[in-house]
Amino acid sequence: MFTCAVCLRIAYLDFPLRNARGWHALFHSDCEKTGAPGGGHGFSVDGKTWTLHPHNAYGHTIEMVDGTTWSCTRRERPKLILDDEGRPTHLLNGVGISTTTDRTFTFVQPIAGGR
Repeated sequence: MFTCAVCLRIAYLDFPLRNARGWHALFHSDCEKTGAPGGGHGFSVDGKTWTLHPHNAYGHTIEMVDGTTWSCTRRERPKLILDDEGRPTHLLNGVGISTTTDRTFTFVQPIAGGR
């Protein structure tokens, strides 16, 4: 159980997130089997029957704010930062940039339309 306001605004998506359109969950792997590396997105109107989105929620190629891109070898452990109304503003992931080590770091990416 979180006890501070800042912690309450970070959604650990081991459980679904609910908004006005229904329930949503991010997954650390390509659960839709698109063949492209990335994280999955599931959604549900009632919280019981779930549908996997046909496209990944995020991939391993990341576009930076200056328009350049870079690729990571792994992108895992998705979390969201929410604004005061519960809308996601940023995606956090553990990312790896090497195939020879399992070291990762936390990457924070603004979400389109987020504040």
